[in-house]
Amino acid sequence: MAQTDSFALGNVPGATFRGTLNEILAALQSTNSGATAPTATAPGMLWFDTTSPGVWKYRNAANDAWRLLFGTLTNATLIGSLTETIFELTGTTPALDPANGTIQTWTLTANSTPTDSFVAGESVLLMVDDGTARTITWPSVTWVNNGGVAPTLATTGFTVISLWKVSSVLYGALVGDGS
Repeated sequence: MAQTDSFALGNVPGATFRGTLNEILAALQSTNSGATAPTATAPGMLWFDTTSPGVWKYRNAANDAWRLLFGTLTNATLIGSLTETIFELTGTTPALDPANGTIQTWTLTANSTPTDSFVAGESVLLMVDDGTARTITWPSVTWVNNGGVAPTLATTGFTVISLWKVSSVLYGALVGDGS
């Protein structure tokens, strides 16, 4: 197991970075600050976002999106709007993976069996379009409403389902049309 160390970021009072020694050294190879994220794509880059004082972000892989360094943003204020990624599932055995987008659509072409690719703390709003009474064989889901059973899909329009994972349990709830 790698040793985890921490240190204070010298010019940022109270800010600390935690990680393995290699992660810390990689992050310090390039320290940036400003209102605009650096365009370089090297993994381990560190950026102090001056538009959100006290917020350090990093790249964990080349061409990866900037991520919060500490993993949690508390007492955040959202000004403006939030745009979520919408992803279209295809096929009869797609992976239900929140990494693809927090809103996912799926037009069924046959009876289908999706797989669970959730990690604890992730969620998806799934919109299923089924025009011909097809069925879905769900992975292990604990249904919290709808009588504790998987919803019957609407044959017109979308059946909207919320899915989320807590610990190792995938939960689901019927949100829109369906029964």
